[in-house]
Amino acid sequence: MYSQKITDLESRMKKLERTNRLLLTFAAAGIAAALIGWQAVPNSIKARSFEVIDDKGKQRAALWTGDGAVGLALNDADGKPMASFDCFGKDPGIVMFDRQGNRRLRLVMYENEPILYYVDGRGQRVDVFGR
Repeated sequence: MYSQKITDLESRMKKLERTNRLLLTFAAAGIAAALIGWQAVPNSIKARSFEVIDDKGKQRAALWTGDGAVGLALNDADGKPMASFDCFGKDPGIVMFDRQGNRRLRLVMYENEPILYYVDGRGQRVDVFGR
């Protein structure tokens, strides 16, 4: 009778030890995963530039800053510039490009006055409105 109780206790103890080892393994794996990379989404991301690429690796958009300027550039599927928005110092501007990537239209605020530049297909300034 006592030998049966001892056998039962030994069996229960082995089962508990296996369960404890399993729980410790899962706990260790959870802690390791948390340390390696499962992190909460940050409230902000800081960088001097960001680049958005498409599934072919072409740059489609870029957000940048440097030398007192900040800008956003948008490119077509071939990576050619199509539009950009920038601010140099306190003067913001918008640039539109043709399908070949040539600058064709620029609207800027210079010293609090709007200026519109139109450029022909040869890169020559044709019209300037403002200032």
